[in-house]
Amino acid sequence: MGKGGAYPDQMFKTAKWATLAVSFLTSLLGAALIGLGVYGLLNPLGSALVPMTLPIVAIAVGTSVFILSILGCFGSAMEHRTIVWVYFGIMLALVILQFVVGIVALTNRGDTINELVDKRWDYLYHNKPRHIRDIEDQYECCGLKYLNDRAWPKYGETCTEKFGYQRSCLGPVKREWDERQKQFGIGVCVLAALQLLGLIPTYYLASRLPSPEERERDLLEEHRRLLHETQNRGGYGTHGQGPWEGARPGGTLQHPVGGPAGAYTYPTNRPGSRGA
Repeated sequence: MGKGGAYPDQMFKTAKWATLAVSFLTSLLGAALIGLGVYGLLNPLGSALVPMTLPIVAIAVGTSVFILSILGCFGSAMEHRTIVWVYFGIMLALVILQFVVGIVALTNRGDTINELVDKRWDYLYHNKPRHIRDIEDQYECCGLKYLNDRAWPKYGETCTEKFGYQRSCLGPVKREWDERQKQFGIGVCVLAALQLLGLIPTYYLASRLPSPEERERDLLEEHRRLLHETQNRGGYGTHGQGPWEGARPGGTLQHPVGGPAGAYTYPTNRPGSRGA
């Protein structure tokens, strides 16, 4: 129930259903982020070449959004003021964090990607060289910065002689990673904007929901109203007295035969009595 009456007004209903709809939609987007993060971890390129930063961040953000969205759906459906306020506060903080992460992902590219790719490539070359082969086959390239720069195979025929690839891998890998980071940044910012838009009806809903004390007061007022209506319709409660009261104001309750109660004298010698 919204404040100010026993029944919610139209704005209250709209805010409630808008909060439910946005919470449900953001829960789906959170699940999608989790799926993208898992795909990034399982994908050969994501798991082999690039660091796990983006997939892990995607899974963490997606999980947080999903759990908070379920909390928002529950609080809105149950009209629980405390839960809705908790959902609003945490979601607002998460929206700010998502904007920061998205902006960093969109702006922190270029030389940073070169450095990350070089470190990852060097680690794979010395510890998991088979992944270097997978990357070279995927992009049809040899080496990182030039054809023989930490290329696979390490010994015997060179990569160019064995596979015939005539370009280094840094260019295509950098473009791929740059595009992925751009998509990630845009996706996070769009999700944050949608959540920020959904927080408007959530704030209205939370501010209109009554507190436990207000709910109790509304219930008491409703009880008094119903009691007053019952009294006005008649019955025992009409004048606050029973059916016998007021029949004889100030009088003595009469015996059915006409005299005062206890005043009738029965004959001692009645037919059939022992004294007869």
